[in-house]
Amino acid sequence: MFNQKNKITASFIVAIVILLLGYYFYSDFKNGREVTIIDNQPSQESNATSSLESVSEVSANKEVINIPAPSLDRPIVYPADMPAQIKEDNQNKISQIIKNLKANQDSFNDWIDLGLYRKLLGDYEGARQAWEYGSILRPQSPAPFSNLGILYGYYIKDAPKAEKSFLKAVENDPKGINLYFQTYDFYKDVMKDLTKAKAIIETGLKNNPADKDLESMLKELSQ
Repeated sequence: MFNQKNKITASFIVAIVILLLGYYFYSDFKNGREVTIIDNQPSQESNATSSLESVSEVSANKEVINIPAPSLDRPIVYPADMPAQIKEDNQNKISQIIKNLKANQDSFNDWIDLGLYRKLLGDYEGARQAWEYGSILRPQSPAPFSNLGILYGYYIKDAPKAEKSFLKAVENDPKGINLYFQTYDFYKDVMKDLTKAKAIIETGLKNNPADKDLESMLKELSQ
């Protein structure tokens, strides 16, 4: 059977290498888990990209400006054993992101990117704050919710919040095939609930009746 998970993993690696110039391998592989980056825009073609793609910076809610943004003065702490060149490269990127956000705190892309860097550096609370604010700025995007699902499910260890986030991502992008597989993995590996795992694949196939990968997975689960 076609291994969908391997296909998704390969695309994640390519996206993250481009974004972090190698720090992906240094950090998350070192800690034994892969990073998942989700597209900032609902897409039927690909869900494994970073916010480096062109995305319009239109706030989904005019009241957002009245909601305090997370502090941009939160310290950036680097691992003591991080190579100097990687640290310098990441520092330059993070500094630019923070500069952008100080100029425009409604910049959705920059909040998503800041969360990615904070997560890779082990600052899970900082990542949570960035993505939660991103979810306020763009409540119809799957990106912040999918990233929050992974963060809550595998790092913060809050399964109820993870489930809520994953399901919101699916609701926002019912054509996003990867979102169903992410949620399936969460139900299977974290919650150990095979009934829900199968149900999310069935939902995915209902919303995407022609998808061969979902069909193949459901067939396997039904055996």
